[in-house]
Amino acid sequence: MAIDVKEKLRELSNHEYKLKSKRLKLEALRTLSVENSSKLDSQPSGTSSVHSRNEELVCKIIELEEEIKKEEIELQKEKVRMLELIEHISDLNEQRVLIERYIQHMNWQEIADSLYCSISWTYRLHGRALESLRHVVSVEGGAI
Repeated sequence: MAIDVKEKLRELSNHEYKLKSKRLKLEALRTLSVENSSKLDSQPSGTSSVHSRNEELVCKIIELEEEIKKEEIELQKEKVRMLELIEHISDLNEQRVLIERYIQHMNWQEIADSLYCSISWTYRLHGRALESLRHVVSVEGGAI
């Protein structure tokens, strides 16, 4: 079975984008919590519906924070593992293409500019880099 390193690299990027989305959700929940707190201050004492909504928001915030922390640790481990594999590629430009595309999330034009080459050459270099990474992974025992 062929190892699809490109798919694994995409999964790494997708994991990071999902984590960014969760951070945005967390920020939105915090904003709602602050808004509810200000409503709570303006309500007469004993208003339980605002209290319970705010408590619910705080619980969701705490749960999401814990989830984000766990996923950040997992993502960092995945990135380190991928960077260790990429380091085994002998061509430094191939390494750069993979790092800039999948770790730093640069677009093709930015990568081409950083390498001082055309986009079409960047695409070819990317293809070679993927082949080199496939070879590295197969030598390493097939685990990514």
